[in-house]
Amino acid sequence: MDEGDLEASIVVAVDGRSSLNGSWYINSPVSGNFLDYLTVDVVKEIDIRYRTQPGKMAIFGHSMGGFGAMLAAMENPTLYRACVGLSPAGMMMKRHDYQQHADFFQEELNKLLNGGEPEWFIYAYLTIIRAVAPDTENPLLYISKDIDEIVAALEKFQLSDIAMRQADRIRDLPIYTEIGDNEGDSVGEPILDNFNAMIETFEELELNVTSYVFIGGHTDKVIEQVYRGLRYIGGVFQESKI
Repeated sequence: MDEGDLEASIVVAVDGRSSLNGSWYINSPVSGNFLDYLTVDVVKEIDIRYRTQPGKMAIFGHSMGGFGAMLAAMENPTLYRACVGLSPAGMMMKRHDYQQHADFFQEELNKLLNGGEPEWFIYAYLTIIRAVAPDTENPLLYISKDIDEIVAALEKFQLSDIAMRQADRIRDLPIYTEIGDNEGDSVGEPILDNFNAMIETFEELELNVTSYVFIGGHTDKVIEQVYRGLRYIGGVFQESKI
């Protein structure tokens, strides 16, 4: 980054880990309210510890954090001056037909119940299901016993649908998001296609979104991505002249 790209700023990294590796920054009656932690508790602590300026807070993240940043900003648009979602999680950008994968999910969840080891990404889905289809009376997984309820809830919980629901509130929120052209597939579809579909939805909603596709994968150019994200935030702060 060059001098002047971003004025003197406080950068706070939030720990998003959980017992299932990642919290996804969502509220759950089972796993805890990580979205509230991010948007309420952390903000209060920052204001206590540092000399902050009202109206000059942005949020950005990568991968799970990219999804979390966009979710937090969409649910709390007046809290942030800008939002940056870098390579947001491939399966969380648009609606997928999870019903056709219901048998697969049931088999993988049964592995967990029986002490087996499921596919690695099932832990991410379990975290999300504990938020969108929880059952606090159903140990050990604490999720709904009805796989149809689970897949229906998963289909509704992604950034495109959240944006449609929140469109009137987030239309003026500056959003920057980017992804590599070699991300691979998710839920049987190319992640780049998922990203482009999400951007198309954002543009149809007339959101203030800037998008970029770079040559690379999910984790090979993270530093470059972070710099681009910080430059975007710096530009928004300069334009706002707060």
